[in-house]
Amino acid sequence: MGFLKLIEIENFKSYKGRQIIGPFQRFTAIIGPNGSGKSNLMDAISFVLGEKTSNLRVKTLRDLIHGAPVGKPAANRAFVSMVYSEEGAEDRTFARVIVGGSSE
Repeated sequence: MGFLKLIEIENFKSYKGRQIIGPFQRFTAIIGPNGSGKSNLMDAISFVLGEKTSNLRVKTLRDLIHGAPVGKPAANRAFVSMVYSEEGAEDRTFARVIVGGSSE
């Protein structure tokens, strides 16, 4: 059984700039006060795994870029990558980027 090892977020929703979160252990709980970014961290994981925009609590992909929903985008791109680790196998890296209004 595998686990999320770490996640890198750049200009995604409430995360401005480059943030590296982790390394995580096999069992990790995400806790914090209201407004601290817990749901946006879960949205980042869902995004990098290919979830539809409508399930990420935004109207358009561009709204995922930090500051874009209020008309002040911090950049013209957002990036999320995560490393998944499984015992006896090489780590797998998943990555997804938003440039302007499209995703790669």
